[in-house]
Amino acid sequence: MNYHTLQQPQRIIGMAFRTSNDTADQDIPAYWQQVMGGQKLDGISGRLDDAVYAVYTEFSHPGVDNIGPYTYVIGVAVTDDAPVPDGLQAFTLPAARYAVFDVPSGRPEHVGERWREIWNWNDARKAYRCDFERYRQQADGRCDIAIHVGIH
Repeated sequence: MNYHTLQQPQRIIGMAFRTSNDTADQDIPAYWQQVMGGQKLDGISGRLDDAVYAVYTEFSHPGVDNIGPYTYVIGVAVTDDAPVPDGLQAFTLPAARYAVFDVPSGRPEHVGERWREIWNWNDARKAYRCDFERYRQQADGRCDIAIHVGIH
């Protein structure tokens, strides 16, 4: 685990839906198929890089816990003035301090397993405001996956 401070808020444009940890193991992979298979993120103007973000936000009990529904977003980082295409939404990753956990295998199917380890990470600094995953495809075909957990 490392720590990272996001100095400025980061705007994300993507598709979102509500889910909870009770159904996320089924909901989230299906949503990835829908978003990526339908090329929903193609053509977004003002992209900052080629990374794809999965954002956990709008928790039912912000600042308290991750029990209950939350909003899950699959999107890309964009400039502040990038237009929001029809059918997509804009969200903001808040400027904050994050604990960063890598997914060593680089395999998206191992992200849920890593989250289960993070849930067992007993750290009172968890903020429960906004967490995110960053997926960055490498030239050699590997995928760098980092899970950012907001902390106080």
